[in-house]
Amino acid sequence: MAATEKKQAVYLCEGCGISDAISLDELEQAVTGEMRVPLCRRIDACCGEDGLAQIKKDIDKGEVTQAIIAACSPRVMCEEFDALGAQVIRANLREQVIWSQPAGDENTQMLATDHVRMAVAKAAKTEKPAAHGPGASSMKLLVVGGGVTGLSAAREASKTGADVVLVEKTGELGGWAGKWSKHIPYASPYRGLQENPLPDLIKEVMGDKAITVKTNTTVARTEGGPGEFAVQLQNGKGDEWDVFGAIVVATGWRPYDTAKLEPLGYGSSPDIVTDIEFEDILSAGLSKK
Repeated sequence: MAATEKKQAVYLCEGCGISDAISLDELEQAVTGEMRVPLCRRIDACCGEDGLAQIKKDIDKGEVTQAIIAACSPRVMCEEFDALGAQVIRANLREQVIWSQPAGDENTQMLATDHVRMAVAKAAKTEKPAAHGPGASSMKLLVVGGGVTGLSAAREASKTGADVVLVEKTGELGGWAGKWSKHIPYASPYRGLQENPLPDLIKEVMGDKAITVKTNTTVARTEGGPGEFAVQLQNGKGDEWDVFGAIVVATGWRPYDTAKLEPLGYGSSPDIVTDIEFEDILSAGLSKK
């Protein structure tokens, strides 16, 4: 909407003690005088049925395209004012002025005028957003990370009918969990360690025709937004661009730097190991005190 088409109106709310704490007469004079807003109305309660009806009437008559409501915080009464059918700019006279400053004070009056002045200036800089029309969109999903989370996301998305591209920066799938020999109980009867389910999940993913797996591949760049992400993928063979409707980031974790574990006793005894080293011991079938 061009600036010449803007029709501003300021609505001064008298409710919640606003009219008792500041002079709305002075504020109205500043609005129509200094601020040069052609229409200024005082309303008993802008959020009340009658107040909303008055604002709506002005909008429907074509007199107002920007309603500057000087009342309560923009955090409240959002649905009521958003339903008016025009751009709504809020000036917070309640929480930020009369509830936090002494009533009848000259500085309080000046602060109220400043809040309305800022709202009017904001309205002058506010343009009607362009309507979103139907555009190109992709139903393909990109999953970044080939660990248990990425594999599960890819498989479940495939079950819904989506095409999936799964990228993994290393040469194999499974991540850290794929290196574990056993798994905590995840199925009945929930007694004792169980076999790692990752190998079976990897087989399902690799055998799924709707899932394209790209190992030794990283995401170099993303552009666009939901529904149309343009993504640059990098691997040893060069760069590749593709378009995705959504991206699942499942990039996993890195082991903690063991050099920082000396204060906790790491390195002082062969019996003090990290969780990664402990998993290696279990996988090798060795025993340790």
